[in-house]
Amino acid sequence: MRSRYLLFKSADKWIDRQKRRAAILFEEYPDIQTAYGLWHSLRMIFSKNTIKDAARLSIARWHNKVEEAGFHSF
Repeated sequence: MRSRYLLFKSADKWIDRQKRRAAILFEEYPDIQTAYGLWHSLRMIFSKNTIKDAARLSIARWHNKVEEAGFHSF
């Protein structure tokens, strides 16, 4: 599955071909788009938060989003 590799990258680093492939993939499988968004937001928490309390709050909010998404495991 060639689309697998684009899911390991940030969307801002996708080339045009990967953007088109992601659009098709996300249209066919909206759960993958949801999971990708959650994964990306978690990456951003770890890359931007240096203050413990801010990071804890962000993680708590992220956890709520995961629960709202309804995935059995993430």
